[in-house]
Amino acid sequence: MRVIGVVGLPASGKGEFSRIARSLGIPVVVMGDVIREAVIRSGLPVTDKNLGEMAGNLRRSPGDRQKSR
Repeated sequence: MRVIGVVGLPASGKGEFSRIARSLGIPVVVMGDVIREAVIRSGLPVTDKNLGEMAGNLRRSPGDRQKSR
């Protein structure tokens, strides 16, 4: 399996890259979506504070995030 990581500032083309990848049948994982799902699954309101804390927790926690989805 190959993994392509795409990072960049707002409006740098990450979303366009993702749309093109999806149109080619390439699976796309958007970390913001993963974090929002984790906050919602935890029963917490989606706030900047909760999103930030969850992102930190996910970064510190070992394991394969994709398998837990």
